[in-house]
Amino acid sequence: MSFKRFLLERVPDNVSPAEAQQLYDAYLTQHFGDGLRAKFEQEKNNDSVRATFHPAAFEESLARHREDAATQAAVLAMEIREGKYDPIRPDFNQGLLDSATEQAEDGAAAPAVPKEGPACLWKPDRVAHDYKVAKRLVCVIDHQRGLNLSDNPLLPQVAAPAAEGEAQDAAEDGKAAADGATAAEASADGAEAQAEAPFRTMLSEVESEQVLVDEEDALQDKLGHLDLLLTWLWRVHGIDYYGGKELLLLTEYSERSSHARTIRGPRPEEGEEQDEEEAKADRADLADRVDSVWAARLEQPDPLLQGCQREEIEKRLNDYVESQIRRENDKK
Repeated sequence: MSFKRFLLERVPDNVSPAEAQQLYDAYLTQHFGDGLRAKFEQEKNNDSVRATFHPAAFEESLARHREDAATQAAVLAMEIREGKYDPIRPDFNQGLLDSATEQAEDGAAAPAVPKEGPACLWKPDRVAHDYKVAKRLVCVIDHQRGLNLSDNPLLPQVAAPAAEGEAQDAAEDGKAAADGATAAEASADGAEAQAEAPFRTMLSEVESEQVLVDEEDALQDKLGHLDLLLTWLWRVHGIDYYGGKELLLLTEYSERSSHARTIRGPRPEEGEEQDEEEAKADRADLADRVDSVWAARLEQPDPLLQGCQREEIEKRLNDYVESQIRRENDKK
């Protein structure tokens, strides 16, 4: 029952608007069984709710993410190869060199002022950790969004694990060994395994990389590479690494240039030490707000693909079709 009809049929004239709303909320709760379901039914057609929960909105967002990621990856890869994003440039500024000056020249709106992370982000052990995690994220999410890993200048160039003939033989072996599977299903499984092989090889190469930051020159080199990785994650995928946030909603991702990305704050001077209690609190905050987020993200499928709920929708569709079929003499 709509609110208007509820007012006409069940609410006395002397009730205030606030009391009428309370009565209507109580009615909805009773009607739908609980307050959470009642709230959802009231708001389910709102754009913000649809963008957060509706599978169709996730399909739209996933398509946009993949399209934009491909475009941004091609542009950024070219700029990196041409030296525009060279970490030794005085104006490199953790990969933000394109943010203010160039956008102002192009007439675009100025980007949001970046947030600054704690001083401990400059510690060599922290730099090594962030470098490893960021590189894994680039590899994994590039793959999830359908990008060609060999086109990414920030990832190692590895040879294909099997020649075309060997891969075909492997697919045929898998087809022959498939227990009860049709030839088409076995062939599809072989093709999927073949497509995953380069990614698995690349990821193994990334995970086995030794990160040395003992000397200042090595630390500076890894800081430069880390900033390139973080710039890639932000521009291509909408990931604010130090902020512990991935812009998944379509409106957020498409307008990410107006969001405030988090970078390292000013580097402490040599000999300058952070207060121990403050440093301990910063480390705990990073572990909770950054490290745990990306550790979980690396172990999960693409959250956009999960939000599409394709398997659940297909199951429900099949169940519905099955329920509409009548049987006569044990025949459909």
